[in-house]
Amino acid sequence: MSTFFEAENFKIVIDFSDVTGLSDYVATTLPGEQYIQTVNTETNDGNRGDNPLGNMCSGRCYVSLFDNDDTVNPMNELSVYAGYMTPGRKATVYKSADGENWTRYFGGIITNWQGSFKDGLHNVTTLTIEDDLNSIGMMDVSNVVYTGATAAAALAAIFTAYGLISSDYVIDSSLNSIPYSQLKSLARQTINDICYRALAYIQIKQDGKIYVKPLIQAAPQVADYELTGNDIGPLTPINTSAVNFNKVKITYTTEGGLAYQLIASQTDIEILNGINNIVLDSLAKIYSIEGVSVTIDEEDAPQEYNDITYTAGDNNITVTIDATLDNAKTCRIDVYGLVEGGTQTKAVIIDLPNSSTGSQAETFEYNSNSIMNQTTATTLANRIAAYIEDLRKQIKIQTSFATPDLEVSDTVELSGISATYDGLYRVSAVSLEYGETYNVGFTLLKIS
Repeated sequence: MSTFFEAENFKIVIDFSDVTGLSDYVATTLPGEQYIQTVNTETNDGNRGDNPLGNMCSGRCYVSLFDNDDTVNPMNELSVYAGYMTPGRKATVYKSADGENWTRYFGGIITNWQGSFKDGLHNVTTLTIEDDLNSIGMMDVSNVVYTGATAAAALAAIFTAYGLISSDYVIDSSLNSIPYSQLKSLARQTINDICYRALAYIQIKQDGKIYVKPLIQAAPQVADYELTGNDIGPLTPINTSAVNFNKVKITYTTEGGLAYQLIASQTDIEILNGINNIVLDSLAKIYSIEGVSVTIDEEDAPQEYNDITYTAGDNNITVTIDATLDNAKTCRIDVYGLVEGGTQTKAVIIDLPNSSTGSQAETFEYNSNSIMNQTTATTLANRIAAYIEDLRKQIKIQTSFATPDLEVSDTVELSGISATYDGLYRVSAVSLEYGETYNVGFTLLKIS
């Protein structure tokens, strides 16, 4: 079980390693001629009303710096970094309990770099840093090629195209069983689509790795942290009114039984005057033939079809056409019927408890893209329904005692507070405010 400890020190390192002769810029919250004045971060798992399950959880960090020499003030033309203080540069924020031993807290690309400067007047420089998921999301991946048409393989291909290696990310093994054969044009579109199909979220944690995990866990979860009433401030219930669903619909595929489909097809078949016996290879195991379509390629049809009959063999179909023709014709033959061992698309619909039945209420529809039976589909529907119901009952905690070790997706055990609030929770949002005051806020979703 991890522990909490009180307020931290922070350090920022701005990477100038690509510029010959320049060292990285470093500032901390410790007293000095250059120091961090404020640090603010926000990360959430994207629980939106329109799609509460499965999203890309990108984060942002806002840092304000004070420097007696205005070294990283982009308006200071005399700075050694002049001309290089532009969006797109890498920056990493570290944290420390003692000001000596530092661990990574947040890293990414500077997307906004602002400051004002007049000779003799020092001013604050502000930076906005977005993690790599934002940069990855903007990639054009329409030409990315990968093998093994699964969601896991698709994500790995995107990360590789960005320049990451396998040790830079962790993809849950459940995504190996989710089919995914074609990337969308933008990486963000593909990633969000995969997260939706997998009921998963993707985030970069404090160790700098990308993690892809399912939101709905089948097995019981163990708490990463334990908090009592002495550790936290007031609890604020959150009524997520944007999550306005009253039903859950799961679409799934079943195997076996009978399915209506095209079972044989052939083009450029020559039809002569008289009896024509055409043998077509069957595309599936035939239960019954329901219809035969004969399409003449030329505009002038035969003068007369005297008769069309068909018989089914083990692996083929014989179509007999008795035609009255002046000249030979070419045609296409399609045979439709019921086949054994086919697949069928079905759906399970369940009601959400305590839901609105008004005109604003909607059905949350999830296409599993998977083969399953009705029992499995119903179990999945109930788990999704329970999760959506829990979204309406989140709580927010604001405290100055919790270390930023706490991250989105961590689990927290609340105990000794009250029967209403005690239990196991998943962290769905985290915010940090470091400055004149030190506050950590996190939103918890009860899972048991």
